[in-house]
Amino acid sequence: MIQHCVHLVRRSKTRIQTLVAAGCAVICLGAGQSFSADYTDVTPAQIRQISLDKGRSLAVQALNNSNPVLAIEISRALWEADKRDSATYAIIALAYAQMDNHKAARKAAAQAYRFTKVKPDRLQMAELAARSSLREGRPTLTQIWLRRAAINTNDETATRQIAQDYGKVRQLNPWGFRLFGSFRPSDNVNNGSEGGLQVIYGVPYIGRLSGADQALSGLVGTIDAAVSYRLNVTKASSTSIGARAYVKRVALSNAAKILATPNPTPLDPNPTTPSNRGFGSTFAEFSLKHSREIAGSKRNAIANYGLALDGSWYGHNTNYYFGRITAGRRWNLSDNTQLSLSGAFEVRDVPSSTLADSTIVSLTGGLVRHMARGDTLRFMLTFADTDSDSNQQRYKSANVRADYQFKDTFGPKSLNAKISAGLTVGYSDYEAYGFFPVAAPGGRQETFVYADVTAVFKSIDYARFVTAVTVWAGRKSSNVSRFNTKELSVSLGIQSKF
Repeated sequence: MIQHCVHLVRRSKTRIQTLVAAGCAVICLGAGQSFSADYTDVTPAQIRQISLDKGRSLAVQALNNSNPVLAIEISRALWEADKRDSATYAIIALAYAQMDNHKAARKAAAQAYRFTKVKPDRLQMAELAARSSLREGRPTLTQIWLRRAAINTNDETATRQIAQDYGKVRQLNPWGFRLFGSFRPSDNVNNGSEGGLQVIYGVPYIGRLSGADQALSGLVGTIDAAVSYRLNVTKASSTSIGARAYVKRVALSNAAKILATPNPTPLDPNPTTPSNRGFGSTFAEFSLKHSREIAGSKRNAIANYGLALDGSWYGHNTNYYFGRITAGRRWNLSDNTQLSLSGAFEVRDVPSSTLADSTIVSLTGGLVRHMARGDTLRFMLTFADTDSDSNQQRYKSANVRADYQFKDTFGPKSLNAKISAGLTVGYSDYEAYGFFPVAAPGGRQETFVYADVTAVFKSIDYARFVTAVTVWAGRKSSNVSRFNTKELSVSLGIQSKF
């Protein structure tokens, strides 16, 4: 599967490559020139008396004569002379690879990688470590070494081959990993009101909001990590378990800290400034998913089922715990168009108030269209109905999102930006808001619109994690001014290129 080794003898020769290219060719290609056998019957005492250069040549000749035991014996003497010599470890790695001792080969290749700073040498040893890890039956470790290989090459052909190998190993690996992180300045880190007054339209009421309820500026950092494991895979079905954690942390600006600090009162003449932690949030999820092909379907339909247990926390408090059941189907309407339909039933438990417990039923439809020029257009429409013992928590909502992703990249080659843009529009209708005599007639209604543009800079990467910049702007309007919000932010994030 991992085929880069066939190219090693063609690249410009560095110190390791000059010594072991022939031996590598024997392992990877099953061929190589047979050197003179005059050096294959030496004793350990003779080995210790020869020079380092002669010893390396002798070890390589032993590899080419399919005598890995002698190559290792020679290399041990070389190792005693210099325990940090990368070429010695490279020879040992190749010898163990000939012997099908893949664990030892991987460990020796790792040491060779550690002790050389020359990129072509590090590429060669990362490839050997990846190949040995795969034969050792450790696909996750193989993926790590393939990323290390990617760090050490700027050759587009080699990079594409590494990406193909990574994709094949990912299919073999029962473990799946996803990581996304971002950092952004924002003028509304807490989804606060854009004004300091609360006005309920339709009733003669005006109140003043606390500083913490108003829009606060600052910095926002997020980490979204997920791991999954395939329990069972057949040609027509797959079952997996997974876990996800989303962590958002906030650093308030000095102006926001001043705004959020309560005014002094006789009972509290020195109020405490709210902490950054009070505006952070955390989400955790454990899930079970199953998908299968529907036999006899003319549209290659796939059915998906899911069960999830989740928890949400904001600041120092628990928002809610909830369980969710999902079911859906996906159809290929044509070679370029996919249609999906899914439903979910969710039960939320709010520890702080039994009246706030709720159930949510939602329905989502999606359409994906791959355009003739290679661009991708997506639509998603969602309806949700939330029921609760509290009329303040009962509402219906609908939203639609459209996004467009360009196949081609833009800008200079040094940036190589891939662009996508999206627009989301939604509406929510709450049964009630407020308490007599201060209550909004007809409840609370909200409309919102959010737009985002993301540029992924494929030329700015490390281990094939690339840089992404997202510009996000949104506004929500309500008949209750407390819920009139707006935000503009620019985030810097990372995502995998593989």
